[in-house]
Amino acid sequence: MQRIMMIVFCCGMLGCRTPPAAGPQAACCTCQPLELQDNDRIMVLAPHPDDEALAAGGLIQEALARGLPVKVVFLTNGDNNELSFMLYRKRPVLAPAAVRAMGAVRQGEAVMAAAVLGLEPEHLVFLGYPDFGTMSIWEHHWGDVPPFRSMLTHVRAVTYNTALRPGAPYRGEEILKDLESVLRDFRPTLLLLSHPADFNPDHRALYTFTRVALWNLGDAMQPRLYSYLVHFKSWPLPRGYFPAHRIL
Repeated sequence: MQRIMMIVFCCGMLGCRTPPAAGPQAACCTCQPLELQDNDRIMVLAPHPDDEALAAGGLIQEALARGLPVKVVFLTNGDNNELSFMLYRKRPVLAPAAVRAMGAVRQGEAVMAAAVLGLEPEHLVFLGYPDFGTMSIWEHHWGDVPPFRSMLTHVRAVTYNTALRPGAPYRGEEILKDLESVLRDFRPTLLLLSHPADFNPDHRALYTFTRVALWNLGDAMQPRLYSYLVHFKSWPLPRGYFPAHRIL
């Protein structure tokens, strides 16, 4: 099977907060190449289904080829993407139940994509929080504040029965609880997560929630952190497929 090229990995707030210069061989600030170690346990945190393959498909395949344990955790099911739903159904998808059904479709696609990479369903965790809503949760929905209400699904709690905790309210402390749970259970030594400069708010929110979750876990684990950039104006440049180039 042909290996999938990885997107640029950066060390996030550990010293690299801007996208790299243009060019397929451009390095990200002073970041070093990501090297797998023989005792690594790799966790990939993805804001939406497809981010894991876009950002870490090559790394996942390399890790599995070396017999290293891999876990992929999805923050949302991507259930707020009306443009994608129109491409699926050839018509607008507006009814809340139909939108939730499309979220289930995207989850199924993530399972199929994972199989192509070599992952089994048990290697995947779906948290089920609201697509395009997690940054609002971070900013406004904690404690006694009513849970966030999803724009298209019209629900205030995790609605997918296959999620880690169906029924979990859309509140900040609930996202933290789930992230701390999956981190504690898997104990990664290498953690890949979305970049804090990404234009998509769910990508920024996942980074922020994860950093707080790691802070709360204290000395229980100190994984090496690498963040990946997916949405950024004029990035990457040049566009295209460069299988002969090594990307940092």
